[in-house]
Amino acid sequence: MRSAVQDNRNDHKACDPSGRRACLVCGRPGADGPVILGRRLCTGCERAIVSLDVGARDYDFFVARIREAWRSYIQEQE
Repeated sequence: MRSAVQDNRNDHKACDPSGRRACLVCGRPGADGPVILGRRLCTGCERAIVSLDVGARDYDFFVARIREAWRSYIQEQE
């Protein structure tokens, strides 16, 4: 059973035109993980990043997505 808090949170996600609730890495809407550079991570990407080894196949992908977010953040601040 869902609580009223969960329902309100989901309604807020659906109507967020800024995209700030979309995952910084995968872009899925409604990310509830940590905030990095003003954007959120979904729990799946958070877990993947935390357990990622430098030599892993997806390492460069995650680095590139975070680099893009960093550049976007800097442009927004100018």
